[in-house]
Amino acid sequence: MTPGNSFLRVFVTPFVTAFVTLFGKVFCTIFIAFARSFFFQFLLLSSSAWAAQTTLTPEATIGTTFGTKTETTSERAQAELELLKKTGIAVLHSAQPYEAWQLQAAVQILTIGLGIHKPNKLNRLKYLYSQAPTRQFFPPKGFFSNELQAIILTTPKEASNNNNNNNNNICEFYETLSHEIGHSVVFSLLSPSALRHLAIEFGPWAKHIGLQAPTNLQDPIFMTPHSDYNMPIEAVLIHNNVPSRYALSNVHEWFAETFSNWVIQTLAEKNITHCLQDDSISNALKQEFTNILNSN
Repeated sequence: MTPGNSFLRVFVTPFVTAFVTLFGKVFCTIFIAFARSFFFQFLLLSSSAWAAQTTLTPEATIGTTFGTKTETTSERAQAELELLKKTGIAVLHSAQPYEAWQLQAAVQILTIGLGIHKPNKLNRLKYLYSQAPTRQFFPPKGFFSNELQAIILTTPKEASNNNNNNNNNICEFYETLSHEIGHSVVFSLLSPSALRHLAIEFGPWAKHIGLQAPTNLQDPIFMTPHSDYNMPIEAVLIHNNVPSRYALSNVHEWFAETFSNWVIQTLAEKNITHCLQDDSISNALKQEFTNILNSN
């Protein structure tokens, strides 16, 4: 073996291999992030174009009804305007828009449940986007995107005239929207250290997080499932004092599930909804939620 070949084998080849591997990982990460962002930007822009082409008149009606009441697009427009004025959140519709009661529910959750009375309090939540449920679209209910500063929720294709089904649909919408708003609260009002404190002090995450200090809100310590996640549901709820199994998915889902539970309880106490929630939240954590929302 010549000295030149030996040098290449010992020094150059490992360096080139490591560089190519690192470049490949970085490229894949950037490409996936770009593709995801582009896809949802396309959804938002498409819905915005649809809204711009829609004429809002008192005589026009939405193609679906809820219960026995057919809502007009002027009612929906009024609800959209109220949401924008009170919270700074704009509504973007797909071909299947939100109904007026759903937008009114959003106003109730934000102003009565959270006590928000000035626009842009949640600076990472700018848009509420409706998406008709399809087999391709995920997840089945919705999600919050910090990158797009938007909550994307699926809207039901039709509503039943059965009162029990109506109540279930209403409660599911309140719970889902409250949950996603909980995610926006984290990214708008909490620091990594504040989220860590809440998870350790009020959640079942002390042994999972330990002494680790998170560097950002998407630090791996916040994204790892709890070790009890796959336990029988009774053990999950009793041992961890959480409202659902989903709350053990990771710290972010624990916060959102617990926050949603608190919001629905608050609305029920004020006779806004009649949705039942389990009362597993301590008064101390309820006060923490209040303090977070009252912070500047």
